[in-house]
Amino acid sequence: MANLMKYKWKNVFICFIGFLLVSLISPHVFAKKMLSNVKKITLSNGMIWLLVPRKGVPVFSGVITVKAGGIDEKKGKTGIAHLFEHMAFKGSHRLGSIDFNKEKPILNEIELLARQAENIEQYEISNSNKSKQLWDQISQLQKKAATYQIKNEFDIILNRNGGFDENAATSKDITYYHASVPSDRLTLWMHLMAELITAPTFRQFYLERDVVANERRDRMESQPAAQLYERLFDAAYVSGPYKWSTIGFMNDINNLTIADARKYHTTYYVPNNMVGTLVGEFDIKQAKKLIKSVFGKLPTSKRPIPEPMPTIARYGQSINMSLDASSKILIAYHKPTFPSKDSYAVDVLAHLLCGSRSSRLKEHLVYKKRMASQVYCFSGTPGERQDNLFIIQIDTLNSANQDDVIYEVQKTINDIVEHGVSKRELQKVQNAISTYFVFGLMDNMDLAKTLAEVQAISSDWRLLQDYPNELARISSTDITHAIKRYITKDLAITVKQQANALEGK
Repeated sequence: MANLMKYKWKNVFICFIGFLLVSLISPHVFAKKMLSNVKKITLSNGMIWLLVPRKGVPVFSGVITVKAGGIDEKKGKTGIAHLFEHMAFKGSHRLGSIDFNKEKPILNEIELLARQAENIEQYEISNSNKSKQLWDQISQLQKKAATYQIKNEFDIILNRNGGFDENAATSKDITYYHASVPSDRLTLWMHLMAELITAPTFRQFYLERDVVANERRDRMESQPAAQLYERLFDAAYVSGPYKWSTIGFMNDINNLTIADARKYHTTYYVPNNMVGTLVGEFDIKQAKKLIKSVFGKLPTSKRPIPEPMPTIARYGQSINMSLDASSKILIAYHKPTFPSKDSYAVDVLAHLLCGSRSSRLKEHLVYKKRMASQVYCFSGTPGERQDNLFIIQIDTLNSANQDDVIYEVQKTINDIVEHGVSKRELQKVQNAISTYFVFGLMDNMDLAKTLAEVQAISSDWRLLQDYPNELARISSTDITHAIKRYITKDLAITVKQQANALEGK
């Protein structure tokens, strides 16, 4: 514990020194310096690795990123990307079992009976009793299989070896798996991560499917804000994967099969669709050798990786919702994706409107007009692999007329078009964004995730290095151009939630 506290204080000190340096050096120069030692490795099977050795605390953060997320799902199979992320942690035939030779026949029988039950439910609606009997058998078999299974063995092994921050996440664009471990456990990290993502057994599939269904209930159906955003995406798109949330629709989740998960894995979890990153203190020669021996032997995909379905935008929608929740307004505008120049301009606009206490919408709606308790801006939602949304969220006070609030928002945006942005205000905003950006590069795990994401989505991690410089090039004219083209009243998608129940309807 004493050593851990020493490392924590050392990290605080390093971040403090970094903050001082960012204040003294231009963000672009600082970002370039911090990323100057990125080493890129491309294996013969197409997998890309980005290595960033750093002296300091003898710990590194590692991330395996798969260019596969909700955007790669098909209609009727939503939620499969997130469900597979759960399945990865159930282990392989070497990880998570005390005797896989005895467990395997039980897993095979579970899959066979489930397939029979699923066929009955799909084609023999009247034969529900037979389906129930099969699921009862599956339940007993799952209990039998559990006697051979080691729960959370991945976490147990990591924690015994000083590992921490092990987790995974699925977004619309990617899925990543990560952990931080002591520098002398690099070999262990490599082998554990390889087992995690390359050799799934699909044990406890149907139990985990129920877990994901419960997540859907807890995170979406029981959360008014999540429902509001789900309704916004549905309104903003005619069709395509950005139309639905990453967790998927309940009916789709409940009907996902092991065959669906296996097909998804063999299609997308291939080395030429993955990026690995290591950031921190590690032996770079050892890392290169391990990468080639552990991940270099993985077979590349023999078939082209499918491109996601195109998302078709819808414009000019206005929707009213009634929920037992606080009043909110979401205003969304379609915009091009990174690294379009207009995307950089909208990033600057987002901070100009919502990025600080003195930003235009916060100052106007929260402090001057007292129509809202808070205002937020999000650029690049729900993902960056296709053109996406710029969203303004206003948490309105119950006394405020929401149509008046929307009018004030558009009035504030129109004022930028009419009068532009002064050089002083623009410089202040650009400096703030760049400083936050560079400060984020100081954390090993944050940098490992960001590098992998940019490489996976754009195929060039150097766009990250150029980000502060691209922001600095954005002018008041560029912002005005972006507003006129994308952020107009007639193109807006608006979802309003009025807290009727709270007002005693």
